[in-house]
Amino acid sequence: THTHTQVRAETDLSRQPPRHLCVQPMQAILYRPLSAELMKNVSITYTRKLLAEAGGSVVKMTLPPAVLLPARDRRLRLGYVSADFKDHPVAKRMQDIYALHDRVRVRVTCYCLNADDRSSWRLKIEAAAERFLDLHVMLSQQGPGAVARKIAADEADVLVNLMGHTRGSDPLTLIMAARPAPTQLMHEGYAGTMGGAEHTAHVTDRYSSPPDFASHYVEKLLYMPHAFFVNASARMNSGYFLSVVPVM
Repeated sequence: THTHTQVRAETDLSRQPPRHLCVQPMQAILYRPLSAELMKNVSITYTRKLLAEAGGSVVKMTLPPAVLLPARDRRLRLGYVSADFKDHPVAKRMQDIYALHDRVRVRVTCYCLNADDRSSWRLKIEAAAERFLDLHVMLSQQGPGAVARKIAADEADVLVNLMGHTRGSDPLTLIMAARPAPTQLMHEGYAGTMGGAEHTAHVTDRYSSPPDFASHYVEKLLYMPHAFFVNASARMNSGYFLSVVPVM
C-alpha cells in the first residue's frame, strides 16, 4: 500500500529522520499491514527525530558517584516517572502499586510531570507513594534537561517510564535519553520498543512480547512470570465481582 511504502521510506535508518512521520509509534502497533521490523523502525526514527529537534539540550548525565553505591539506609531507590498521574487509565491501573513495595527495602518516588487535576486518582497516588515530587512547573519553565538533572541529583537507582510513546510523552522521552538513573525501564503504558532513549529493559511478558520477537526491541526484555499488565480491577469493581461470582 501507499502508506506501507511511505513508512518504509521515512524509516530508512541510513537517512536523517524526516520532520514528520505519517505513522506514529503508537499507531504503528495498531496498523496491521506493518511488519514487526517496520514497527521497530518507526519507534527508532521517532526517537531520533525527537533528539535531533532537541539539539544540544539533551546531555547524557554524569551520575553522582553516590548513586553507584548502596544508599545509607541500604534501600533500593525506585522512581516512577509519568505525565499521567491524573484521571488516566494508567493511573487507575497502577494506583495500588506504589504502596505495595516493601518500604524497609525500597524507597518509592513518583516524579510527576503533569499538573494536579484534583482527581481522586491523583490523590490516591500521592497518598500511596512514599515520596511524590511534582515537577511539572520545572518541566514547563526549564525543560526536560532540568528535570533529568533533578532526578539524577535525587540518586534514583531505577527509573521506570510509565508512558512510552503515547500522547504527551515527548518530554519524558528526552528526560530518559539524558539517562538520569543507571537502570531505566519501560513499563505499563506502552507495549512497543522505545527505539532508544537509553532504556535498559522493557518490562513485559511472554504473551505480549514473545521471545521470538526480542530482536524487534531495542531494549532487553525483562519478563514478568505471568503478565506485565497491572490493574486494580478487583478493588475498583468489587461490587461487580461479588454479584457474578457464586458463593460456594
